[in-house]
Amino acid sequence: MQTLIRRLFRQPDPPAPSCFECGYRDSQREGWYDRKTGELAPGFAIGPDDICVDVGCGSGGASMFAARQAAEVIATDISPDVIAQVEKKFARLKSRWQTFVSDTDPLPLADGMATRVVAMEVLEHVESPDRFVAELVRVGQPGAKYLLSVPDERAEAVQRRVAPPDYWRPPNHVRVFAKGELESLLQRHGLIVERHYAKSFFWAIWWILFWAADQDLHAPEQPLLQCWTKTWDQLLRTPRADHVRRALDDAMPKSRVIVARKASLSKHSPSSRSQLVTK
Repeated sequence: MQTLIRRLFRQPDPPAPSCFECGYRDSQREGWYDRKTGELAPGFAIGPDDICVDVGCGSGGASMFAARQAAEVIATDISPDVIAQVEKKFARLKSRWQTFVSDTDPLPLADGMATRVVAMEVLEHVESPDRFVAELVRVGQPGAKYLLSVPDERAEAVQRRVAPPDYWRPPNHVRVFAKGELESLLQRHGLIVERHYAKSFFWAIWWILFWAADQDLHAPEQPLLQCWTKTWDQLLRTPRADHVRRALDDAMPKSRVIVARKASLSKHSPSSRSQLVTK
């Protein structure tokens, strides 16, 4: 009888999280999307006085965070459909925002107008990384902060073996950045690298399983992906979750992330590019 009563009154298992919910919680544990500190990423705070340009905004996660921090937001993407979806999200917020369909060559923005510039998971798609970064630097004010990320070469090496050939053709991934290559690119254009770190073993494996399951990006997750998401969700509930997660992130992250800064010039500051890079 007691066993029957326990079964009748047992709380139902919580619904399995989506991959996006799980990935969001995974990122939050590393200080991403922190509304209290205003940090979109560790070391990259956004506030009401900022003008944030989100280049290649995609689904608009960074743009929405910046808007909720009361910053003025300018979101750009090469896809008109993407921009239309982001505009619907902006319309629900009381915020200052603009959108542009742009390939960033050039950006339809004035020189030195932004205090925060975001370009996450974009550089691997562009024909000329140097021209792209030059545009990002052009629109930033002196002292502006930059948040950039690219897929890690280790995760990309596995994807190279399992993803279909179209994944490696325009407009998809056309290049892989080797270790240190992104830092060198940014420094060539006068940016000062303040922080860099690896991120998201969870998404690295999710994408590998995505190809294995022949998953449609716009369809519900298949059982293989659901199992992986549920496994990671269970890991995040364990006492040693952060220790294990960071070890795996170091071993094979989905992305490498850099926070950088444009030099602040004054009458006493050096002005040559070589001096700015080595400051």
